[in-house]
Amino acid sequence: MAFARQKYLVWLQRNFGLMPLDNSTDDADGEILAEYTRQFAGWVSEFASDDLRDHVLSALGVDIPTP
Repeated sequence: MAFARQKYLVWLQRNFGLMPLDNSTDDADGEILAEYTRQFAGWVSEFASDDLRDHVLSALGVDIPTP
């Protein structure tokens, strides 16, 4: 797991008590989460600096969306 993603997961757990869904979740849950992640990545890409966008998207494990 990439260091940035591991840091993000620790932050998520520490600040919000959340952990990513495990592999046993329903496919529908995974599809919904993937869609929210894509939407969030697009939103971040609209206003964040290149460095911030890259760090956030790297932590989420998603590619940088193209306009």
